[in-house]
Amino acid sequence: MEEKMRVHKNFGFVVGCLVLGISTPSHAQHMNEADAPCRGVEQTYQLSKCFSEASQKDSDNLEKLYRDIQSVLSISEKNKLEISQDYWEKYSKSECEAESMLYDGGTGRVPALLACDDAILRQRIATLKAGFNWKLIQGMPAKYFHKQQ
Repeated sequence: MEEKMRVHKNFGFVVGCLVLGISTPSHAQHMNEADAPCRGVEQTYQLSKCFSEASQKDSDNLEKLYRDIQSVLSISEKNKLEISQDYWEKYSKSECEAESMLYDGGTGRVPALLACDDAILRQRIATLKAGFNWKLIQGMPAKYFHKQQ
């Protein structure tokens, strides 16, 4: 009788987990996001390499955008942007370290770290564009907005 009770309890637990798993929305890791640059890459080495290259490209894009924005800001605006960037860098580092720790001891840690870094870089670029694009348009010379012949 005790054996049957244990089986029923285990069965109930398994069914409960399945129901919760089905009804709970799943949140994909950064490497599985729809706009992630390395979707479809499965081997850990290739995935790490792909995200490393994507992250470097996005880092270069962020640096260029940041310099362009700084070039059209007043001194006080530059100071505020620098403070914001410092906070963002601390946030992005700690966020990705925390996220990648979920894979500590496994082969997924490095790809998770790099995927997070890339996603956060892309988010920062989008945030800076949304907040400062009008200032760029207003402050940049006309040559940036006309096609070169």
